Amino acid sequence: MEFDEILLAARAGDANAQFELASFWLVRENYENAIMWYKLSAEQGHIDSQYSLGAYYHNNGEDELSFFWHEKAAMQGDAESQNIIGEYYLDGTGVMQDEIKAVFWFKESAKHGNSMAMFHLGECYYKGRGVEADTITAIDWLKKAEAHGDPDARKAWVQLYYDPSISVMDRFLRVKPFNEYMIDNNL
Repeated sequence: MEFDEILLAARAGDANAQFELASFWLVRENYENAIMWYKLSAEQGHIDSQYSLGAYYHNNGEDELSFFWHEKAAMQGDAESQNIIGEYYLDGTGVMQDEIKAVFWFKESAKHGNSMAMFHLGECYYKGRGVEADTITAIDWLKKAEAHGDPDARKAWVQLYYDPSISVMDRFLRVKPFNEYMIDNNL
């Protein structure tokens, strides 16, 4: 599609064309036009525009607006925004801190395969943030994060595997033995 065609479609209310036009202006650092078109698209429910506005406002330190737009995308199932909303609730960024809501959003994001959300769940379970502390469940989430490509997850779960809070019996019965896991994953 040519620029003129995209512009006509955007002016006619096409959310995808508005997103494309916003992205065009963003690359050219014309933030005023970019935000105007992103908002028009996002207000129609365009997830990528909602996410882009959330990212833009985050980069400018406008945490409440970032939260607002990421939440809209998260409510529509955007896994990255769900993870970000979880992070915001966990830290109280742009919203009142609520660790239970953070865990909820991390779980939603993890359902879509987001490895960072899985990593956050591992941390939450280990530290008892928003859930009852459970080192074994933390290890399980960290293993899932590793399996989904998180580069830091393996180191984290291996450290927890040797945590003294896990009894020898729990390690034997509830956690897949370390050597077996290492063999299964060619590590």
